Amino acid sequence: MQSIKVTKKEVPAMLLAAYPDYKGRKYRVEYRENYYMQNYWSEGSRYYCKAVELSSGRVVDPAHISTNPYHREAHATIGIPDGVCIVEHIFFCGKDCGLRFIFNPVNAPKWIGVAK
Repeated sequence: MQSIKVTKKEVPAMLLAAYPDYKGRKYRVEYRENYYMQNYWSEGSRYYCKAVELSSGRVVDPAHISTNPYHREAHATIGIPDGVCIVEHIFFCGKDCGLRFIFNPVNAPKWIGVAK
């Protein structure tokens, strides 16, 4: 899976609304059909995630149980539905790596002006 750098101007405001307090300049887009949930701290790294419904802009937080690595839900692989974008705020080894927008490939061309 290829990750593509984008600028803040290329990202629709409804997707930025998932993390309104983010002040960084790192944005990436990925296209894939599945998402592996890692919504907990592990050895200094963390992948916070939210889902954004593309038709309405509604932001959905994952279940609180997914933040506990001892629960099966914390390690779930889910299909990214048509019409949904997963927005991650990534910290890798304590370093803020920015926001990543993960689209099902059928939705990507409509929402971010970046070629595959």
